[in-house]
Amino acid sequence: MSLPAYLTPSRASAMRLLLEPAPEPSAEGTASSLMAQAHNPTDPSPAGRQPAGQWDGQRAADQLPPGLLANQQRACEEAAELAQWQAYDLQWQVFHRLREFSVNHGSQAWRLRYRTPLSAYALAYLFTQPADPGSRSSQLTVVRAATRLWKAGPESQHPVPLLSSLTGQVRGRDPRLVWDLREQIANRSDDGMTADAVYLGLGLSSLDTHTGAFAQVCQTATNEMDIPGVFLFLATGSADPVDQQVIIADRRCATDHNVTTVHAHRALSLFRLQAPYPFAHVELETLYQQSGYGQLLRWMWELDRALHEADHARREAATRRRTGRGRS
Repeated sequence: MSLPAYLTPSRASAMRLLLEPAPEPSAEGTASSLMAQAHNPTDPSPAGRQPAGQWDGQRAADQLPPGLLANQQRACEEAAELAQWQAYDLQWQVFHRLREFSVNHGSQAWRLRYRTPLSAYALAYLFTQPADPGSRSSQLTVVRAATRLWKAGPESQHPVPLLSSLTGQVRGRDPRLVWDLREQIANRSDDGMTADAVYLGLGLSSLDTHTGAFAQVCQTATNEMDIPGVFLFLATGSADPVDQQVIIADRRCATDHNVTTVHAHRALSLFRLQAPYPFAHVELETLYQQSGYGQLLRWMWELDRALHEADHARREAATRRRTGRGRS
């Protein structure tokens, strides 16, 4: 996965944690390996042989003052904890921004339902950028969004044609021209989004839920608080279909106590009790096959891959302009 240039090693590891599942070593295999080393430290086999220089490094570590060694170990542990915290924090930033987008989408659609009816579907393009150095927040990376709404009509009645059309538009862009998705396929962008922001993933808001279609809900709703919604997030780390994060959230209306049900392919918090919202950890295959949104997710994957390629090309072109290296 290509990472933003501004990320430090700890920030980069946080971003990778978002899209790359941590390996879960076999307890049996780990125990067997440790036992083999303990009982046969001079085993000449490749599995038992120590890499060159490893013992020298161990001797050097043994010669360090105890206080210095403890400080180094503590620094490593703190860096790992910070990277993990940043990864989870980034996912919750995405969640909160998409929930806000879903609520605003429902409110706008309700208020404009007689004047300029909106489509029940809308898109959010999520970006990351360095946090403002003057901010009091402990966040090093913040999430911003560019969004796209459609007017209601035959062409925006179903989400799949919208996603398919946008994918074709992105892939058919002229590579000789600067193409910024925030200018080409979005209606607006968040205040404070920088030119160097890096595309992260794709969000979709739907006002058609299991409660009913948006038009049906409007017949019984009394105000915008009675409009439920569903929002989806998909971010790919590479072209490998397994390398993706998927979040599906069902946002209920006020009469259902504004309950939000969250299903995610990868855990959103180290400890569930610390999560801002309860979430269920679900296998990727289950989300695609049993959530009812499998077709949408497949088209979101196609568009997300195209957007990653387009945004990468945009940032490369910007780098060439800054360094004075234009196309030859």
